[in-house]
Amino acid sequence: MAPQQDTTIVLPDILVVIPTRNRPADLARCLESLTILAYRSWELLIVDQSDDDATQWLIEMYWDRLPPLTYHRTPERGLCRARNVALERAGTGIVAYIDDDCTVEPQWLAAVAAAFDRYPSATLVFGSLHAAPHDPQQVFVPAMAVVQELEIAGSFPREDFGMGASMYVWPARSAHRHRFDVHLGAGARWPAADERDYACRLVLSGESLVLTPTIHVQHYGARSRAQGAAGKLFRGYMLADGAMDMKMIRCGDIASVWRALTLIRIYTASLLSALATGRRPLGLGRLAMYVRGLAESFLLPVDRSQRRYRGIKPVARRG
Repeated sequence: MAPQQDTTIVLPDILVVIPTRNRPADLARCLESLTILAYRSWELLIVDQSDDDATQWLIEMYWDRLPPLTYHRTPERGLCRARNVALERAGTGIVAYIDDDCTVEPQWLAAVAAAFDRYPSATLVFGSLHAAPHDPQQVFVPAMAVVQELEIAGSFPREDFGMGASMYVWPARSAHRHRFDVHLGAGARWPAADERDYACRLVLSGESLVLTPTIHVQHYGARSRAQGAAGKLFRGYMLADGAMDMKMIRCGDIASVWRALTLIRIYTASLLSALATGRRPLGLGRLAMYVRGLAESFLLPVDRSQRRYRGIKPVARRG
């Protein structure tokens, strides 16, 4: 009789990471979706930067309903600081980042593991981020659907392609062990562009990333248009894009020069067209914020070897 083969499938360990601050209601919805995950080998890390104890009290209700849960409370602010905490604690498996105002499907982590299995050289994977049902006339919900599976290596695309609320890293596969730039992202001096910056630095160092529509996350983070929250978010995007692009230019990335010039040309052409036809010029505020971000980059020194800002503690913007 032929020896029986072992058909046991070895699943990679996955550390699910939720950075959170002062949003216990959103976090409760997120945690509830995690209770029905159909994946065996995973743990949960919650990095809490809240001002009160409401989030900690909420988490205590889920100790017995979730796999091993680590709660890390910190007075430091900034989304990328929370993400770096996870990288420091990561073992040899995958780190799955999800925002506290998101939910997932039961097969979420299985799809994450399968994507890394299909691309054994990939260090970073972005999945689709879908907006929860909402009225687009009243609110804006950040989302980005991946329509085609693609591996990116060698050169970095100029357009945005993934969002941090559906982002997955396998640090042990990386020869460089990249960390997030703490001067970018929510709670930092420049409140966005953190995931694009991280991915750009990864690709420029010779590693590869994957975009896949097989991973789905639903986002509930609605921003009111009437109350100005949506506009503030767009302006923050442009400010941070400018700071990120100029940082990369200062570090010697020629492609970022073309991206900056292309964005300025597109917005300028749109403004000139509007003025020539008597229409209200749109995008002037966004262009101004992008140029401001380019200029503000010089407020901080850069570490060219790591392609990160360095030397001065991040200053969070108010309001």
